[in-house]
Amino acid sequence: MKNSKTLICCILTVCMLISLAVSASAKEVTVTTKVGTTYVIGSDDFVVEYNGIAVNFPDAQPYVDENDRTLVPVRFVSETMGADVNWNGSTQTAVITKGATAVSITIGLAKLTVVKDGVSSTVTMDTKAVLKDSRTYVPVRYVAEALGAWVGYSDLFNTVQIYCDVLTPTEITRLHSYADLSWDEYIKASGDNAYGVTEESWVQSNPQVAYFTGTGTYGFNNANAWALRQPEGSYSLVASAYPVDLLTGILTRKTFKFATQPDVDCAKIAVEEAVKGVAAQFSDVTAALRTDLSCVFASRHCANGTMFVRGVLSIKIPATADVSAIANKYGIFDAQAGGTYTSDVEVKIAVYKGLIGAVNIVTL
Repeated sequence: MKNSKTLICCILTVCMLISLAVSASAKEVTVTTKVGTTYVIGSDDFVVEYNGIAVNFPDAQPYVDENDRTLVPVRFVSETMGADVNWNGSTQTAVITKGATAVSITIGLAKLTVVKDGVSSTVTMDTKAVLKDSRTYVPVRYVAEALGAWVGYSDLFNTVQIYCDVLTPTEITRLHSYADLSWDEYIKASGDNAYGVTEESWVQSNPQVAYFTGTGTYGFNNANAWALRQPEGSYSLVASAYPVDLLTGILTRKTFKFATQPDVDCAKIAVEEAVKGVAAQFSDVTAALRTDLSCVFASRHCANGTMFVRGVLSIKIPATADVSAIANKYGIFDAQAGGTYTSDVEVKIAVYKGLIGAVNIVTL
């Protein structure tokens, strides 16, 4: 499918010069702006997130064991992931059930048993469930994946990311896999004016992009964590000429106020703006975007104040449509009346003068 036309016209031009001071921790970089405002990117605080929301552990805390695996109290699985947990004291086995899936994990054994739709399988782990401080701890990656969740990790924010929402684990992995353009690649591909900015100066001015998509094992995960945690790293922090205290969705009309709401609320608006914006763009077909917070991210070639949302776009052609015209317009080469076609897409979400909304959509 060809790239569609611009969803909402928006001019977004910002030139920012930022001086850097690297803190003692390799995971934290303190950015000082021209107007003297500072903010820190990265964190050493260990966090577990579920569907983009940090999980509160009031007593028993998760930890990383000697095998570099995250162990969480089994109570997390029941209270956060919506599963039922039963404990067999005689065999020291926790049985975790969610829908048609049952996961059995025994203290001290490096394996778990999964029964899904009546079919049993065994998963060999590189760590074990343990009893610690009279609590049962289970390796969250193995258990969450067995229950159908996607599990990732952001090394920049020291965060375990668990998603079990709109997108499937296979879809999330695929959507994360597409390359994100660097500054130089973006200028070459778009033909835009570089304004004298080079790749080196771009990274100096925007140090967080060194950790983003295409720059290592956790590239997309870091870009995702940044977008969910740092939407205030936009004009309100970097340029006094563009103060932004309150954002309003162009289509959703939902609002986000800095310093009074969790940062992830801004990303939630971005997701809804992407879904509504895509639906509004395709007027001669029925279009729907499937996405969630797992695929919101900050790009290596866009400054603060811009987010991207990736997702799976479905287009259904009306039975009475002019098929040849639609095929030519959207690049659906095997188009048929009444047919449904899917494509992975990326929607650009811009923040400008208090508004947040979809700017354009491209296929991946």
